[in-house]
Amino acid sequence: MVSEEAIREIPAELRGELATRLVDLLLEAKEGVKLPSSKAKRLLQLWSLGELLESDEGLGLLLEGAAAVDPEGLKGILDEYGLERLKGEVLG
Repeated sequence: MVSEEAIREIPAELRGELATRLVDLLLEAKEGVKLPSSKAKRLLQLWSLGELLESDEGLGLLLEGAAAVDPEGLKGILDEYGLERLKGEVLG
């Protein structure tokens, strides 16, 4: 699980773009079956409420989901944005 502190350290100007990239990563992942159904349901719930891309919970779920289905893709995205601490926490 990603800590709230780590999520809050994501600069505001990156959050929307990062969330969108993570959604794309999840939708394109060949290992989508590795995403637990409970997380997938919560992601869809937040999406329907319009809270997925802006909320701390939504970003946390996207990060956890991306780590489960495509850790290398997630590593590349986090490297691109220079989010080293977050990468260490999410990918270990």
